[in-house]
Amino acid sequence: MERADIYQIAKNCRKSVGMIEKYYAVHINIFTRHRCHQCRPIGNGDRQGIPEEWEDEQLERFKKAVEAIQAAADKVCSSDDKLVRTARKKFLP
Repeated sequence: MERADIYQIAKNCRKSVGMIEKYYAVHINIFTRHRCHQCRPIGNGDRQGIPEEWEDEQLERFKKAVEAIQAAADKVCSSDDKLVRTARKKFLP
């Protein structure tokens, strides 16, 4: 699916734009919260990551951080997949 008009998707899916935005926002906010609490600037500061020393010094904390961030990212991706599948059913014959 190429670029789609969010208003057209909302209309065809019988949802409001606000409802679609809110649905995404919940998952994105959870992901962002985990990333902000668990990640630190790495390299020259243009990227963030879980501190490498946690893997050696605080293994449980490292594992929990990785799992939390991956789970939150999966939720964002699955919500996007769900919206795309729904839109395709409505737009494509």
